[in-house]
Order: sequence, then C-alpha cells, then structure tokens
Amino acid sequence: SVQSIIPVVKQHGLEVSITGYEEADGGSYANFIIEVKKDNIIWEVRKRYSEFRFFYQAVAEHAGSLTNEFPSKSVTVGKMSAEQLERRKIALNAWFQDFLDNVAMSPGVQSQLYAFLRVHANTSDERPNRSRTIDITARIKPGTVVKTGYLEKLGGNKSGAAGNWKRRYAVLQDDIKYYENEQAFINGAAPKGVVKLNAFYVTTSDGENPHNEFTVHAMPYPLVCRAENEVEMKAWVDTLNSLADIE
Repeated sequence: SVQSIIPVVKQHGLEVSITGYEEADGGSYANFIIEVKKDNIIWEVRKRYSEFRFFYQAVAEHAGSLTNEFPSKSVTVGKMSAEQLERRKIALNAWFQDFLDNVAMSPGVQSQLYAFLRVHANTSDERPNRSRTIDITARIKPGTVVKTGYLEKLGGNKSGAAGNWKRRYAVLQDDIKYYENEQAFINGAAPKGVVKLNAFYVTTSDGENPHNEFTVHAMPYPLVCRAENEVEMKAWVDTLNSLADIE
C-alpha cells in the first residue's frame, strides 16, 4: 500500500506540507494542496504538477545534488489513478522537503520559493501579490514597444555569486529582447536574447536590495536583472505587472 504520512518541512520560518490533492476540470488534471504556515498564519496553495515542474526548472541548478529526485512526468495517457496521484504527492513532498532542508536560500532562490508558495500575498499587506501569472502575448500588438532601457542581466550559472553580469539594452514588447546596446537595436541588429512572456511573474529581492535587483520568472529560465537605480527598477516592475491590466 502507498504510505500516506506527509512530513512537515520547517525552514526559514516556513512550515510546508502537501496534504492532499483534488481533481479539477472533470478529472483532466489534479491540483495538489499545499499547506503553508509562517508567523502563525496558515494558508493553502493549490498547484498542478506542471507548476511544480515550472518551479523545479527555475531552481534546478541549485538542487542538482539532492537525495530525492524530482518526480518525472507521467507517461500515463489520460486520467491518473488515485494510487498514482498519491505516489506523486508523496514524491513531490519528499523532493520539496529535501530542497528546503539542503538548498542554500540565496535571494533569487528565496524569491522563487516565496512566489511559488504565495508568501507575500498571504503574510503582508504592504507587498503586492507578485505571484500571479501574466500572459500578454495576445494583449500587445507584435512590434509595439512598451519600455526600453539599460539593465544588467545575470548570465552564467544565474546564482548571483559566480554568474556573469552584463549590461544590455532591454526592449519590452510582447516579449523582452536584449541587445548589445541601444544603437544595435536602432540599427535593426539581431537581439542577444529573447525572453518569452507567454507566462511570467515578477519579484524583487527580499530585504535589502542595494543593487536594485528584480527577477522576471519566465519559461524556461528566469531573467535576473539589476536596474541603474531604485526608480528605474520600480518602473520596470510596475510596467511588467501593469501588463496584466491591458485588454
């Protein structure tokens, strides 16, 4: 029989447990129920397996040496059985416990974790809910320039410690393109990279933020940026978040 005892994870003031699951959309998929406690506040978050996998992909480079492997995508065609869902629940909880117990919480990793668990949305009235997922590809006409400016972006291993920070000219349209410099954009040069915004959310570093850092959590990797000053950082964050209101 499948063991159903779910351990509670305690780290960084968080108590987390995956307590169950519920079928949705006529059984076409299931939401796993995560109970989170911080500062005596308790709330629930419901996440599909694909959202767990999104989170895993965002932090995978920090979690490569964990004892428990992230559960692989099912090859089952159609609806999963109750036993399969129970096994997946336990496997997800084991990986999550291993992650919280053993992965160093750099500002970037903590931002991903807090957004995934909706910590700020449930524990502070001062922080806006940045964990909402925004899809703007159908809301902005291709080619429309929403915002431009220079940002430092993190390349390399994206950990913040050994990664490479490079100054790039960023152009926000229905995606984010970044160029060598402004003249390259004006001249019609190919961008150095493109970040698709078909599903994303934005977070800033928790606590002190001397480098004016923010992260655009997009697939398949997050874009970690530093603005030239706090005003410019706020402009980028507010502009990206405001895109959810564009009809």
